[in-house]
Amino acid sequence: PSKANFLLIIFEGAVTAEQAYHGLAKGGYATRWLPGQGLPNGLRITIGTEEQMADIANILRALVGAA
Repeated sequence: PSKANFLLIIFEGAVTAEQAYHGLAKGGYATRWLPGQGLPNGLRITIGTEEQMADIANILRALVGAA
């Protein structure tokens, strides 16, 4: 069982972690892009409410759809 309070997403497609970082920031979400930790394709997202997580998923879907 997981005891983490965050998601680690590795971006390997048309959308980069940096693009997702900036897109989510525009949506009002503070995430952590991880190039300094050796994960330039990684984005850490702390778990929020169900509503917040649905909104984050929608923002990411829109970014992928636009790519």
